[in-house]
Order: sequence, then structure tokens, then C-alpha cells
Amino acid sequence: MGLGLNRPAGSLDVATALKPYRGPWDERTAAHLLRRAGFGGTRAQIAALAAMRAHDAVESLVHFPAPNSLPAQPDNLYDPRADILALRTADPATRQSTRKDLNKKMRDSVIGMQSWWLNRMLLTPAPLQEK
Repeated sequence: MGLGLNRPAGSLDVATALKPYRGPWDERTAAHLLRRAGFGGTRAQIAALAAMRAHDAVESLVHFPAPNSLPAQPDNLYDPRADILALRTADPATRQSTRKDLNKKMRDSVIGMQSWWLNRMLLTPAPLQEK
């Protein structure tokens, strides 16, 4: 099992769920915190959090750094408004081919935005902020 990549033992108690954590703090619980607050952590990140007090580990994850080296939002996002307006006055044959082109541009734009966002979540030093 190694570095505690399994979830901590126990069950959810809604009466105490939002109270400060007072249980054991080790690599297993640090790894769990990193999974819940982001996308997991490296062995070094898990060890660094486990070396802190639980409160300090949480604080380190909720105080977000300034976004400085994150990928910029794509500037080639497609705005379909003008094309949609043009569809209203187009003849039926043109309308069908324009609609297909419009759908492709919109799909490509959505995929571009999703790729940017996923890349940003993976590269950020604060995955909880992105999540």
C-alpha cells in the first residue's frame, strides 16, 4: 500500500463533519486531502503536507497564490452571434451548409476552451481554486 493512497478509515458524521479535524495526521490522510482538494499529489507533496500540522496543511491549500504563469485564456474563441443572425436571412440551401459550419466552429471552440481549462487545472499551483 505504500504512501497511503487509500482513503482514511471511518464514516461520515454530519454532526461533526465541518468541525476541525482532530484525527491522526500522516501520509495517508495527507494524500487523501490532496485528492479531495485537487488531483492528488506527488510523493514529495504528500510528505511535505504530512510533515505539517493538519490545520497548516489545509491553510496551505486554501490560500491561493496569484495566477502568474498559468496558461492564458484562448483568444480564438468563436462568437456565433453574427453567423446566427445571418442564418435568418439566408436561403434554405445556404442555411443548411452555414449551419453545419456554425456547428463545427462552435464544437471546436468548446473543445478549445475545455482543453485550456483542463490544462490550467493540471498546471496550477492551486488545484482547489480551479476545481
